[in-house]
Amino acid sequence: MHPLPSSRTNVTDTLVGGGSHFEVTRLASAAQADVEASFQVTDLDKAEPFDPAWRGADAQAVRADRGADATGGVGPFGLWVLASDDREERTAVFFRVFKGGDGGKDVVLMCKTRSMSSHADNLYKPTFAGFVDVTSTFIADNSV
Repeated sequence: MHPLPSSRTNVTDTLVGGGSHFEVTRLASAAQADVEASFQVTDLDKAEPFDPAWRGADAQAVRADRGADATGGVGPFGLWVLASDDREERTAVFFRVFKGGDGGKDVVLMCKTRSMSSHADNLYKPTFAGFVDVTSTFIADNSV
């Protein structure tokens, strides 16, 4: 086992609008990176409704129907892990938010697709998808 590089690159308070991107360029090594990302979503009221038919369904089927290129109310948003400088070869890790899941909770679909990870033929390029919990943080103080 080889440890990941110990140098850190922090990017905070960066607003990336819909349809645009932000590239992290100060990585010590593009070959290995341990990435921790958090996203602040401010327009959850715009989330698409969660289809009751998806309860118990394979998240892969929902990913196929609502992939990385289909614009939704909240999403897709996420990360591209680039394999080429021209952004043609990349792995997408993306999220979509749906409202009104079980118990009225918001539901997040997390997906990883390698369909664009290489232009080489005959490669295994699996996709993965799953429904994940939403973590909401609220700060309450007496200033309001």
